[in-house]
Amino acid sequence: MEYSSQPNSNDSTSVGTLARQVSEVSQPSSADDCYTTTYEQQSPISPNSVYKSYHLKENGHNALVKAFVLSSWDNIVGPRIECAWHVNKKQLLTVNSSGQIDLIDQETFKYVGTHTLNGEICRDIDSPHIDTKFYMLKDRNINVLSFVFVATSKLGIGVHSLGMIMSYNQLEMYLLWHELIETHLTDALQRFRVRRETNSKQAIEFLTKEIQCLLDVIASLYADSLHQVNTQSLLTKTYLCVKEDIVENLAFLSRAISSHIMNYGHSIVIGRDKTHVNKMVATLAMFNTTKERGCSRMLREENITPYPMYPNLYVQGILVPMQHVSGKDLLNSLHPTSVVNLDLQTVQQTLPCNQHAARCYEITKQELISLYQKDSMEESYSSETILSPCEQTESLVSKLLQEITHLPEDCGARGAYVENFNCLVYRLAFTLITIIETEMNINTKAVKLNYKKIRQDLGLSLEGDFKMVLSVAEKLKPGMFAQILGDPKQQTDNLVNQIQTM
Repeated sequence: MEYSSQPNSNDSTSVGTLARQVSEVSQPSSADDCYTTTYEQQSPISPNSVYKSYHLKENGHNALVKAFVLSSWDNIVGPRIECAWHVNKKQLLTVNSSGQIDLIDQETFKYVGTHTLNGEICRDIDSPHIDTKFYMLKDRNINVLSFVFVATSKLGIGVHSLGMIMSYNQLEMYLLWHELIETHLTDALQRFRVRRETNSKQAIEFLTKEIQCLLDVIASLYADSLHQVNTQSLLTKTYLCVKEDIVENLAFLSRAISSHIMNYGHSIVIGRDKTHVNKMVATLAMFNTTKERGCSRMLREENITPYPMYPNLYVQGILVPMQHVSGKDLLNSLHPTSVVNLDLQTVQQTLPCNQHAARCYEITKQELISLYQKDSMEESYSSETILSPCEQTESLVSKLLQEITHLPEDCGARGAYVENFNCLVYRLAFTLITIIETEMNINTKAVKLNYKKIRQDLGLSLEGDFKMVLSVAEKLKPGMFAQILGDPKQQTDNLVNQIQTM
């Protein structure tokens, strides 16, 4: 059954009322407003329901995202739109020949909501999982990333979906930032579901702010990410370009680069001078892949207000004292992080990958429980208690820095040498994975592997060298870190089971 999306004559909400509501919000109430409520429009799916529409603030260029739409399953009328967010105000609404105000994306919202939720009728309402779906709709010139989950609404517990509507020709950029986008929205929806049970209005406001935060990050990556900078061009912006810079900062650079590789290629550079911060950001990005550089950003020289810290970028700079490193963001980061302080010449890092994942899980669980019980967590998130000095000894990076000073500064020799070093680390990681898989296949019984011998065979006797190779192996095959060094969460569960059986 198709319903008309136009207001009918018996409706209290007339076209004139809609026009007045639109004109009232055409000027933001203040410069600090992160979003503006535009109007309430009859849902194109059900004539008896209305949904709120928001216009999100555009802070810079954003060609990827067009809109967001939140839909829920209604057992009477089927999929129903609850809320919509528009990114580009110019695409928000049009006036047809009859003088009626229409949403340009009415049919798109209807299509996305219907096709996302129609296959989820039999979904278990007790399921805590948030699943993702991706649609490429060439005829509509859009791509859609949908998150399907169970949440509470005014109609009770039901299946919901959040659709992120993107430009079809920006598929390459989406694939570049896929992990970042999915992690951000999944984390936001976990908290949204809990807030929805306690206060529905605050839940929508919270989700709107999280969407706005994601748009700000995407705009910053469009402006200042390193995905289009090749290795040779990037090298000219680093400490590796000039011999004197390497010699004067040899020990500090060695610690910074080795800690960066050990922590999954995630680093935050702190300093008071933008030029020095960007120089170190470019230096560390030399040891990331091209895709990881696309999720890294430099400080823009002309920016009056620097970018705030965002937990899931690979490499980023923080300008002090205007900004600081958030301990809570460090804990909520998907991967462990290295913090390089240029002013103090110190290098610190969070827990290793296996321990970081376990602690991140526990912190998130406690936050959701506290949010549901409306209790504030008393635990401090000071970065001083979360970070520890990087003290692992290594030889791979130190040798690289000593040898690179003997190469000419031009003709691309140093850039090629760094790329060769990255290939070496990846080859060692592949070899480590192959050896462990072979040993596990041969020893079908639960036999403890001799990791000390494996390290000696690979020439990784130093702790820092082994941690760097193991971190790269974790990228190539997730779970390697926990398999070799143990999974703290599993160890805790085993201890609890042993105590219960005593």
